[in-house]
Amino acid sequence: MYKNARAMVALLRGQMIDWIHSPRTLIMGIIILLLTLLYANGYKVMLQSSDLFSYFGESFYVYLSSGFGNITLTSAMFLIMVSEIPRRIAFQNDMLIRCSRGKWLRSQILFCFLIVSLMLILMTAFCMILTLPSLTSGRGWSDLDRIAADPDAAFQMQLVPEYIRSIPPWQASLLAGANLFAFWFVMVLVILALSLAGKPNFGLILYVFLLVLHVTVMWERIPGFRSPANYATLSAVASMYPEHELEMFPIVLAVYACIILLMIGIMHLEVRHMDMCFDRKERYDHEDRKDSTANSSPAEKAE
Repeated sequence: MYKNARAMVALLRGQMIDWIHSPRTLIMGIIILLLTLLYANGYKVMLQSSDLFSYFGESFYVYLSSGFGNITLTSAMFLIMVSEIPRRIAFQNDMLIRCSRGKWLRSQILFCFLIVSLMLILMTAFCMILTLPSLTSGRGWSDLDRIAADPDAAFQMQLVPEYIRSIPPWQASLLAGANLFAFWFVMVLVILALSLAGKPNFGLILYVFLLVLHVTVMWERIPGFRSPANYATLSAVASMYPEHELEMFPIVLAVYACIILLMIGIMHLEVRHMDMCFDRKERYDHEDRKDSTANSSPAEKAE
């Protein structure tokens, strides 16, 4: 068991180092941090201009439930970051020599889990660090405290919707974080599954298409149809089920869990029969050079 754990750590470390040093990861990561910077600054300006105060746990929930502002653009940038999974490098072949296909796939799934967790942690920490100077010490919901101090405050601007104030901020943040994590985790697993099926770019195109199509097509005019963005954040889910928000959150998370388990099962069946070669481009280039040499004239061969 100890050897298996060491092998898994070595696999994850190699993939993480390669992914972090990718120019695509660095560029998209900077863009995502800039987007969160804009949203955090907007939240601070809103607090100051509306003469409101906010607690730490409350702001934590606001960021997670909203998906850090522009969830469509942030998700698209994140998709580009992970579009190369699994990266077709020689290291993958070395991994397959040292472990079974099942262990290799588990390392890929765990890698997807880690990068989604890392993205959530970094974005949340970045927003909270920027917002910390504008926060007020306290627990619970500041909206409830304002209403208790001044009944007229109930008719003024509220930071969080009324339905979520029936549970503590840490539980609300846990629900919001789990919903956003599940949305991104499914997104990354789709990229991985289609890459294993030999369609590495199709997953990126498909998911970006589904994310941005609601901007130009009125989904609400199609009865019963919902785009993935409608289930990306807790706020989006709540907007579709008014007066039943808290009842729907566990159902949505359960559906996400079923989708994740189904995709993992499909990928386990897929890797048993797929060609696990990650130097295909180099091999094709070599065969093309051989063919061109065979068809060339004797004078060209001599050269």
